[in-house]
Amino acid sequence: MSSNKSGVQFQFSPLWCGLTRIIVQGQGDDCSNKNDVNSERSAYQKQSALQTFPGVLETLSFCFVPTAFISGPQFPMRHYQSFVDGSLRPTAILANRSFTQRFIFNAKVQRTVIRFTMGLLGILILSKMLTLYPAEYMLTEEFQQRWSILSRFLYMVVFAQITLFRYVAIWLIGEGACVLLGLGCTGLVHFKYLEENDKKARSPQSAGDAPEVRTKSALERRDSAVPWSDLAVKLNSYDPKKLDVREADHTACANISLGNLLLATNSDHLVAGFNINTNKWMLEYVYKRLRFLGNKQLSQVCTLTFLALWHGTYTGYFVNFGLEFITIAVERDFILIVKRSKFGDFLYKTTPGLVLTSITGKLHVLFMLATPLTAFYLLQYHSWFPVLKSTYFIGFIYLLWPLLKPIVKRMFPRKVNGSQPNGGATSQSDVDKSKTQ
Repeated sequence: MSSNKSGVQFQFSPLWCGLTRIIVQGQGDDCSNKNDVNSERSAYQKQSALQTFPGVLETLSFCFVPTAFISGPQFPMRHYQSFVDGSLRPTAILANRSFTQRFIFNAKVQRTVIRFTMGLLGILILSKMLTLYPAEYMLTEEFQQRWSILSRFLYMVVFAQITLFRYVAIWLIGEGACVLLGLGCTGLVHFKYLEENDKKARSPQSAGDAPEVRTKSALERRDSAVPWSDLAVKLNSYDPKKLDVREADHTACANISLGNLLLATNSDHLVAGFNINTNKWMLEYVYKRLRFLGNKQLSQVCTLTFLALWHGTYTGYFVNFGLEFITIAVERDFILIVKRSKFGDFLYKTTPGLVLTSITGKLHVLFMLATPLTAFYLLQYHSWFPVLKSTYFIGFIYLLWPLLKPIVKRMFPRKVNGSQPNGGATSQSDVDKSKTQ
């Protein structure tokens, strides 16, 4: 739901797009994956595959989880089943927690309080800022005719950031509610041996020799956390006097990384920090399903078209996601040219160069978000078109990239002698890493 000059607009997005995603993910694709365990499915798809189709009651309870069914975050049906049957959290570890682990260093309570507090403060601050920079003012004749183009665009930049972080605040509260309920648990643990001589003893992971050890990890992690199985306790491989085991952070429902988002200097940082679960969902359930097209860019276009239609049929959605595709492609092409140039080592390997690229990158992030997020909020053609027209559609400058690319290549000539920064393999890796939001 959003408001503009025509009043409050009810769309498909508030509730039903979330339910559509839940059903497509939890029922359709995950059930289809059960017969493709040995196929080219990703590890995530194999892990979330369902062996049997859920019943009606289980399906309804999954679709209408009170902390997630309106604004997210999303999680696989397998994760929800583990939550319901009580196998998601490592109960054996919980029974051996000390007083400080139970009441002070409690991963669940800490994350719940932090996410809820940040979300609540965000809503209070941003609601006040929205009264200072209302969307309705951009629709006025004074804004579109009397303000300078620079003032208009700066207003759009501020408004876009307010719009972006309003979503962030809502998702932070939603994540906190899911963590409090218990859905944020990853089933992963951190452990360390309390006695140096026991380091060579059998570790909890080694209990995975037996078949059917249920992995409780809901999301991929890059830290030292490891899966835990209650089978380790049955095999007497866990002694709390010798082994200190603590729960990993409850990040299974994490949809926002404030660090990546606030410090973002390129589109990859934005993807890594904003709408994380939706990005992963689109990657696993839409983008990777389009491999038969044989073209990554075509797959990205189809994925973003689906994402726009999933939000609704307003033209503002298509402007937002269309510009997203164009800006990401142009930005990556530009950065690749700069890294391969003779200035690449200075800009990306020296402190002054990193400061310079960080500042210009941050300014570019603010620039490229202004136009699409304004259209995303105003939605209807008769609302967003005059506003973007008043700034001479400066946000669409990326469409001129085929004409500007030769000029940029002359400004940043390719390194002649020595190896290129990061080498050709890295440039191909950068292309392979491209993913949709």
